[in-house]
Amino acid sequence: GDGKLVISNLPWGRYKLVETAAPDGFKLDNVSIDFTVDADNLTVTIDPDSEVKAENVPFTFTFSKHSRVGAIGSSGLEGAQFKLYARDGEALTEIQTSQSLVTDAKGKVTLCSVEEAADGTLRAILKTSSQDTRYVYRLVETKAPDGYILPQESPYVEFLFNDQGQAQIIS
Repeated sequence: GDGKLVISNLPWGRYKLVETAAPDGFKLDNVSIDFTVDADNLTVTIDPDSEVKAENVPFTFTFSKHSRVGAIGSSGLEGAQFKLYARDGEALTEIQTSQSLVTDAKGKVTLCSVEEAADGTLRAILKTSSQDTRYVYRLVETKAPDGYILPQESPYVEFLFNDQGQAQIIS
């Protein structure tokens, strides 16, 4: 859409506009917009240049890979490769993304919750739990860094995101 909200036939009174669910891949905006409908304000327009704005803000997710040897204060491991899945019940669906799932020189990968699709539109690759409570994400290491082997005990980690895009580990 064009980002405009039209509400018709409101009785005169004071109102508060609050976002209750964010679009897929975005944080819930905690901004509220107060407005009044009365004889002087039959049409209310929120000035786009005002200090109060409702904005859709994507979130990022950063994870890191470290060696068990000297785990406290250890440096990250470069070159670990991962796949990201969405789990709905027992069904796993691999999330296809143009973003790298290979750890950098500091052993980190950072993903943005939305990315541009081939047609120029934004698509959500990660959703918050309020957007779809069924989705749990599973991160699986598929290739260990040079000189290391894949983990045997816990080959994956599962997590979900709260309304603010913060990861919560569940296994």
